[in-house]
Amino acid sequence: MGVSFQRSHDIMIDTPPSAVYDYVCNPNSWPEWLAASHHIDGEERPLQRGETFREQWHIKRGEVRLAWTVTESDPPRAWCNPDRPSEPSPEQVARMDEEALIGLRNIKRNVEKRFRSPG
Repeated sequence: MGVSFQRSHDIMIDTPPSAVYDYVCNPNSWPEWLAASHHIDGEERPLQRGETFREQWHIKRGEVRLAWTVTESDPPRAWCNPDRPSEPSPEQVARMDEEALIGLRNIKRNVEKRFRSPG
């Protein structure tokens, strides 16, 4: 049984919510804004509830391969993967918070640039 774990971070992005949703919920965009994510095997589009994809991470301990299933899809408000297998350590939470802030800045830059760029 998994552990429900939630953190909340925010940033203002000058585009419609649907542009942010479409970018973030397409796992193939993750390597563009998430430092640990290096490769995605999945459809090139926002995924819907029940769909699956695989992700390859590179972290200090080495390479990690993850299999994900989308558990919630409510455009443009919510999109979720499964719960964590265990509680994160305080060090993991601190690292997640730091990476979230970097990721949000990357998402903002990428989505605003794409939204404003013609075609």
